[in-house]
Amino acid sequence: MAKTCIEPGCSKNQFGGGFCAYHQFKRRLRGGDLFKPAKAKKKIPLESKKRKKEHIRYIEQVKMFEKEMQEKGKFYCYICGGDFNQSTIDYCKNIHHTQGRVGDYYLDKDFWMLAHNKCHLELHNLPIDELRKKPHWDDFLARLKLDYPDAYKKILKQIEKDSELF
Repeated sequence: MAKTCIEPGCSKNQFGGGFCAYHQFKRRLRGGDLFKPAKAKKKIPLESKKRKKEHIRYIEQVKMFEKEMQEKGKFYCYICGGDFNQSTIDYCKNIHHTQGRVGDYYLDKDFWMLAHNKCHLELHNLPIDELRKKPHWDDFLARLKLDYPDAYKKILKQIEKDSELF
């Protein structure tokens, strides 16, 4: 048999905390658990502790990488071949990771290339058929084939996929 509400004179079945659904507000008056404020959720950090340490090293290595490229005479945008003398935000320096930023590739300079911010965003966000229309595309592929053959093969696969769709 179901238990009845503990409120005097009420014969309804208990809903929770000894009270029926109608008398649930009395749980709050008795200092019960009804209407307790939710616990504050911990904010999830944007970077892990390990990644924060890596990021500090990464910033130092980027500066060193830029100096090395200047010394080698390769201080230009790898994608379009332009220089970094223009002062707009679209033409500021950016590092493109040919193998992604996951794991050991994040700090491995062998898979980095300098690029304008604008060119870098275009490479990641534009569809491959629009990239192929850019005037610097063929030169970029030639440079990529010589220096980063894995990245070159990856782009060729994207081009093949794109041509299969149409």
